[in-house]
Amino acid sequence: MKVLFFGLGGIGQRHLRNLRKIQPDIQIAAFRNKGRTFEIGNDLLPDYNSDIVSKYNISTFEKFEDAMKCKRHAKTFPDRNRKNNMLRQ
Repeated sequence: MKVLFFGLGGIGQRHLRNLRKIQPDIQIAAFRNKGRTFEIGNDLLPDYNSDIVSKYNISTFEKFEDAMKCKRHAKTFPDRNRKNNMLRQ
């Protein structure tokens, strides 16, 4: 399965970990506009020593248009307001 995340904040990272538990061989890509790579745990505390992009082998996109061209089985928008704001741009 291939999944594209739009944002990997606390909720997005929780979804990522849950999907990885269900389907260990999942291929993950993400649109990242802030470039932060630290991991946020289930306790919502940041772990600045953990690089989530490397840990989960995430392909990243810096441009929204490029991310939308990505062929994936599912696209997730963990934060509804962020989705609505990005789609208007």
